[in-house]
Amino acid sequence: MHGKADGKGAARPRGRAGEPRHTIYTPEWAAAVRRVGRLQGAERAFYAALLDHVEVRWRAVRPLQLLYERQRRRAREADGVGCLLRFMDGDLVDVFRGVALEAARLVPGGPPRPREGDPGDLEGEADCFTRYATLLAMAAAGPAVPQPLREVVERAAEGGAEWRAALHAMVQRLDAAEARAAA
Repeated sequence: MHGKADGKGAARPRGRAGEPRHTIYTPEWAAAVRRVGRLQGAERAFYAALLDHVEVRWRAVRPLQLLYERQRRRAREADGVGCLLRFMDGDLVDVFRGVALEAARLVPGGPPRPREGDPGDLEGEADCFTRYATLLAMAAAGPAVPQPLREVVERAAEGGAEWRAALHAMVQRLDAAEARAAA
């Protein structure tokens, strides 16, 4: 575990040094981490792994948001680079934050409060994120994109398909467990 969703309720505080203004570390995320801490056994391990999986990808996406926040003035320009910067913030990172929120909503609150989320919503957000990351990487490969921006985008997109496949496998396990419990 990475010390965030380790079942001990240790969430990174909002406004932490080095964390962008727009982050996955919201009050909803912190509440989900606390809920994981109240779960037991395999259920606790599963949801801790789910949140950790999202955090692993956030470490790849986070530099895009940090870059956007440092380049806000440049992002206002109407050229291709400005459009890419706005897309990183207003589309790609926002969708990823939606992935994190949907993952957080899946964590059950324990009896009598079931989880609030829907695995299909998480899958939809993750699919959208993966498409956007692919499109961003393709757009950033263009000759008009400065090399430093291209490199940040390439690093963020690296391993995205594998991450998405692993998330899909986790959601399938969740669906199968719920089907067994309902039977």
